[in-house]
Amino acid sequence: MTKTNYKVRATKSGKFWALDVIGLGWTQALNSKQIPAMVEEFIFIHTNERNANFEVEIVLPEGVQDLLNQAQELQTKELALRSEAATTRKKAATELARTGLTLREIGEVMNISYQRASQLVDSSPNK
Repeated sequence: MTKTNYKVRATKSGKFWALDVIGLGWTQALNSKQIPAMVEEFIFIHTNERNANFEVEIVLPEGVQDLLNQAQELQTKELALRSEAATTRKKAATELARTGLTLREIGEVMNISYQRASQLVDSSPNK
């Protein structure tokens, strides 16, 4: 016997979550933690099917998904920029070492410890 896959749209409505179990009807939950239990019980009451398969879609207020997408895009750019900055710091430390600066001097110039300067110089592929 194959189980039906139910879709549920959950929308925050005042103090409650309104749960639209597509094709069956509506129920509610007091908080997001209760959603799975409430949906499972609702499906059982209407279909006599235990442990039903269902997928909950949280319906966000208008514009919020755009903000979340923008934040994700910015985080992706941030990671790329951090990686680029780290590579550039390594190149700078290596170049300073090539010009004859000591690790302590490199640390002072780059405002890092001499130990960190050593790590940057030692980890550079272009030693």
